[in-house]
Amino acid sequence: MNIIKASPADIVEVLYLLKVCVLEMNIKGWYHWDMQNHLVKYDIENNSVFLYKENEVSVGAITLNNEEIAEYKDVKWSHLSNNPLVVHRLLVHPNWREKGVAKELLVFSENFAKENGFTSLRLEVFSENQEAVGLYNQLNYKQQGEIQLHYQKSPYYCFEKTL
Repeated sequence: MNIIKASPADIVEVLYLLKVCVLEMNIKGWYHWDMQNHLVKYDIENNSVFLYKENEVSVGAITLNNEEIAEYKDVKWSHLSNNPLVVHRLLVHPNWREKGVAKELLVFSENFAKENGFTSLRLEVFSENQEAVGLYNQLNYKQQGEIQLHYQKSPYYCFEKTL
């Protein structure tokens, strides 16, 4: 296992991971991400995408930055967290699910946040994705509220882990 910062040369691998994850979610009826190619390019250019590689093959990715979506303003975040790192697009190839990839990416994110002076990790997760909700609970993230995004009927849970 190796987690590295994605470079512009890795864009095809990240877009592939995004595509297979979106297709899997669409099959489940979770129309939760569209093909966010422009965001992937922006995130890579801004050094905020990290790839999880196994034997030189990208099997997971995560985007980390301090950019919060507008809906976060209504969430009652921890008062101890004044410099949050935000998790976006945690991707794990479907063939690599339940092998600890997501957990390792989150542990990496926590260490990255601590090393870079962030006080917490924040994220939102689709409420119907019970596997992800369970993982965040297992890793001691606290649900801080819910938000409703216009493209989804079910809410998203907002989680935070104070570091």
